[in-house]
Amino acid sequence: MSENGSTAAAIYARVSTSDQDVSRQLDEAREHLERLGMADIEKYL
Repeated sequence: MSENGSTAAAIYARVSTSDQDVSRQLDEAREHLERLGMADIEKYL
């Protein structure tokens, strides 16, 4: 928890081949974080 009481989270998504992408991983991770009450989720790719 940070000083202002919020919790930070990071999403690590990866693929093993150039034919794949991380869209589904990111969507599922974002949905999970939203269920946990996290807001303002940003992606850094």
